[in-house]
Amino acid sequence: MLTQADCAAFASLPLVGLATRGVFGEDLLLADGVDYRPCMRLIGERPSAKKVLADRKRRHRSALLNVACCPDASSLYRDRVNASSAARPTAGSSVKKPSIPARR
Repeated sequence: MLTQADCAAFASLPLVGLATRGVFGEDLLLADGVDYRPCMRLIGERPSAKKVLADRKRRHRSALLNVACCPDASSLYRDRVNASSAARPTAGSSVKKPSIPARR
């Protein structure tokens, strides 16, 4: 039986492995003895997981094509992120906090 924990692990554990490999040079899950690959293979055999993987691969290809066709895409994204972060209050700014009524 497939549980929500299995679904979360299927999506998260490979990503954690890739991230730690990129940052620290090794997959810290595998280094700590958590071998998640057999579980990923088992879940990956299910038809629903195959569909998720195929959709992920198709979207990844599409994203790569969009970046290749529009070299300014990264600067457009960076400008959008900078604009949204400029609208957020900074640590030293005065922000009016909502008032919370006292308990009676």
